[in-house]
Amino acid sequence: MANPQAVEMVVTQGLNVLKSMKGLWNFSNRNMDKASDDYTRFFANFHSFDVYTHMDSEVDENEHVQAFQQRVLTFDAPYAPLRVKQPAEVNAKESKALYEAAVEAYNTMVTDLGKADKVVNPSFL
Repeated sequence: MANPQAVEMVVTQGLNVLKSMKGLWNFSNRNMDKASDDYTRFFANFHSFDVYTHMDSEVDENEHVQAFQQRVLTFDAPYAPLRVKQPAEVNAKESKALYEAAVEAYNTMVTDLGKADKVVNPSFL
């Protein structure tokens, strides 16, 4: 059985990742400096999530944790230009769909980890 503290940290940090993703997918309507700040926040949150998954091998090897990580990486791909170029263009409609897929993967992950009470609705993050 996975370490409960590791599970709680992964679930909490996963939610932080989703919140920062939501801030990003609609960045095209805001100041580009803000988008860069949002991207930095997103990337830092995802890095922390990734580190927390390694605290417990059962969490790290969980297929639903890995699926969530993959969805986040898929979401990240269109934003890569923000690392090196301003302004950068990202398709907001595509980004929103990628965000919603990541929320679905998060909900599956938290349910599988025994934290079904942490399931979220993408509209209310």
